[in-house]
Amino acid sequence: MKNIAILTGGDSEERVISLKSGQVVRDHLPKDRYRSFLIDIQKADWRELESGVQVDKNDFTLTLDGEKIRFDCAFAALHGAPLEDGKMQGYFEMLGIPYTCCDGYVSALTMNKHNTKMQLAQYGNVPMARSLLLQKGGQVDMEALKSLGLPLFVKPNTHGSSFGVGQLPREACYPRPAHDGAAEQLAGGRAGSERGRDAAAAPALCLAAPALHRHARARAAGLVGAGLGRA
Repeated sequence: MKNIAILTGGDSEERVISLKSGQVVRDHLPKDRYRSFLIDIQKADWRELESGVQVDKNDFTLTLDGEKIRFDCAFAALHGAPLEDGKMQGYFEMLGIPYTCCDGYVSALTMNKHNTKMQLAQYGNVPMARSLLLQKGGQVDMEALKSLGLPLFVKPNTHGSSFGVGQLPREACYPRPAHDGAAEQLAGGRAGSERGRDAAAAPALCLAAPALHRHARARAAGLVGAGLGRA
């Protein structure tokens, strides 16, 4: 029987969602094949969720009731930092523990929206919405911002877009971003999520652009919710 560490929790605002994701994974792993443990990651404090016992970071083991448990795989149910930005993958690679997500380089690159676009732009034929990088404390180039056209969507540059996303529906002046972010033009199309395996067991999630547009407008009237503050 394989021992599976389900990584959950995390350090970002997505923690509450990650805890739910981890529980869903544990509920559905076949119990006749796997022993699963929810490992709550909070900065330097890593614990098995039910017992509260700390994980030994020297070798990523867990000692419960006198048994030293070595994990055969780390299941990535952790949203945001420190896994989606690539920090934990290098740790597991050094220990030789398999994990269920892309490697640290790919995670670090794609967690940064601006750098991802810069990487893709060299291929020339990848459709992407035009955008402007907004840096914390920096002045916003309003002419460049206006050239993108309205409405604009503003989102954190290195964070899951479900948190802090907002819409700028009309011209306004927000000269001092409170966080690094990206202002992006409205682009037509669909946002989709598909399972890599056993796709028939769970239908694809697909949202049309108008639905996304209404959702963002409802979540944030203006840019304050997106991390941009007035001067």
